[in-house]
Amino acid sequence: MTLSRLRIKIDKVDNLLIKTLAQREKIVQKIAKIKKKQQLPIINKKREQEIYNQLKKKAKMYHLEEKYLLQLFKLIIRYSRKIQK
Repeated sequence: MTLSRLRIKIDKVDNLLIKTLAQREKIVQKIAKIKKKQQLPIINKKREQEIYNQLKKKAKMYHLEEKYLLQLFKLIIRYSRKIQK
């Protein structure tokens, strides 16, 4: 496979990631409304720990560097908190 074809594949994966992040943001906005209505805190440390534990397992399953995956999702979660404010 050529370099240009591989880059086309990467572009398709990147577009899928962007679409998935957009879907996630819409869900976070719905969660924010529920939390506000029920007067729940934005930060849920227990839920975040559950996410990080699952990410560690998935990192092993998909042969990804755990540190990289955790850093990526910490950024995503930080952005989710910002949306919920």
